[in-house]
Amino acid sequence: MAASVAPRLETVAPHSCSPGHPVGRIQKYLLLAELAEQDRQLQTDLSIAWLTVALVYRGDATNCNAHVLATYRVLGCHPDEVWPTIVNNRRAKLAKEFDAWYEANGMPKQKRLDIPDYDPTCGPLAPVWLGRL
Repeated sequence: MAASVAPRLETVAPHSCSPGHPVGRIQKYLLLAELAEQDRQLQTDLSIAWLTVALVYRGDATNCNAHVLATYRVLGCHPDEVWPTIVNNRRAKLAKEFDAWYEANGMPKQKRLDIPDYDPTCGPLAPVWLGRL
């Protein structure tokens, strides 16, 4: 993870920004948040946010939305296609087991335990949270 962030350490603030420039401070904040983040998906989101700020400041995204361009550069697809791509990758990797673990829309199936919602030792249908009286 640190290797992917290291090239950006030198470019936290664009060359024409002073260290106290708001864009430089925003990029530094996003970069430090990305380095501290443990969740890989949130790291990717912070990376896209960092790149979006850089593209807007430099004016590179003139023909399209900066967020769309940043998502293409980081993930290789349009933001609207991120979830379908994730579901298709899961379906390809799991093959026959996909239906056992995921719903048709790609969301994980809820794990059902055969535990009653009441405590049978506390009388007629007493909720579990009441406990023994």
